[in-house]
Amino acid sequence: SRGAGSSWPAGGLLTEHITTGFASLLGVLWTTLPTPDQLLAPSVTELVLPIYLYGYNVTSGSARKLLSVYPRLSNLTLRVADPESPEAQACMAAYYAELDRRFASGFDVDSSGDPEAASMRAPRGAFLLAEFDGAAIGCAGLAGPETAPSAGGEGERKAGRTGEVKRVWIAPQARGLGLSRRLMSATEDVARGLGMTRLRLDTNGALTEAAALYRRMGWREIERYNDNPYAELFFDKPL
Repeated sequence: SRGAGSSWPAGGLLTEHITTGFASLLGVLWTTLPTPDQLLAPSVTELVLPIYLYGYNVTSGSARKLLSVYPRLSNLTLRVADPESPEAQACMAAYYAELDRRFASGFDVDSSGDPEAASMRAPRGAFLLAEFDGAAIGCAGLAGPETAPSAGGEGERKAGRTGEVKRVWIAPQARGLGLSRRLMSATEDVARGLGMTRLRLDTNGALTEAAALYRRMGWREIERYNDNPYAELFFDKPL
């Protein structure tokens, strides 16, 4: 949890205060110093850098907190949240900002067919948050069909219910640890629990790591199913 003297960047996330150079430095440290003892070596913890991560000012006294993120994945939790909660909105704002930077044409959420919040609440759908030490570091939306599952109905069972996975995002500083796969697996489990028998999603060709993940997890590429101007690849997966 955050200490009383901690300070958050705007929006409750960390992206604006972490420089590319230091992110690269952490990547080198995590590659060359794989054990917790090595990560917490005095030469590392003496670093004094003007950035923030998870609400901690990174000085010599708090670098231990920063550099212990990698080995302490037990502090990661996944939970269902309201899509209009501050934590969910902060994640999606960071996600939209990243898309705007990565897409050649930029990104306008109003043109993207963003799902209504009601479609990502039970019994229709869900919104999942990934949190580390109580800080939101990732999200995934599950938009369900307008008609909630009935108490029975053989026709509905045979026809199945199709949901759509939306807004899958992991904070850049938490990538490379398998969190996207864990978040996607949890989303699929929630969909099954809501009576869905099939999922689909779309993505942009610039998000190559996302498309690669979907293929590894058994999603198959299909024809276009919506008019989202930013979508270039379309996938589905039977549950």
